[in-house]
Amino acid sequence: MVLAVAGFAFDCCGRFDEGVPVLERALRSDPQSSLAATYLAHGLIISGSEPDRGMQLLDDVLRRDPFTPLRFLCLFWQGMGHAFAGDRETADAKYRDSIRVNPLYTTPWILLAVNLVRLGRIDEARAAVDEARRLFPTLTLDRVLGGARHVAGERVAAGFERALAPIWAPD
Repeated sequence: MVLAVAGFAFDCCGRFDEGVPVLERALRSDPQSSLAATYLAHGLIISGSEPDRGMQLLDDVLRRDPFTPLRFLCLFWQGMGHAFAGDRETADAKYRDSIRVNPLYTTPWILLAVNLVRLGRIDEARAAVDEARRLFPTLTLDRVLGGARHVAGERVAAGFERALAPIWAPD
């Protein structure tokens, strides 16, 4: 568990070259660890290093333990994997599944909004942003973009800005 959390901490800082090997070690030391597999999947998907393997790890976790407390993250990160692969309809479904499991987790609402903009469903995207801001009243576009930049880099943050800036009501 310590290795999984440490590896995930690196990944959350965008330091995938350090985090993924630690997460690989965590999973080798406990191949049944849903935590290690889920966090490793995150790193593999977000870094773009092995997104297919990351998606498979998430499928395995959900198959082995359909009631895992990590279910909402597995579904959310599957949504990201599908979005990165250009499968926006499946991403939409996964984000919505994640939200159904944990409606108070703000980040899927934001990525759902980005995805909906890219699908041309602007009114739904605005509603998703509004819900995220209702849940997290101090949420600003700058905070969203800073988080995206911190974890996934400038290219992803720029894409989020292009999608969200036109629909984000003034703070």
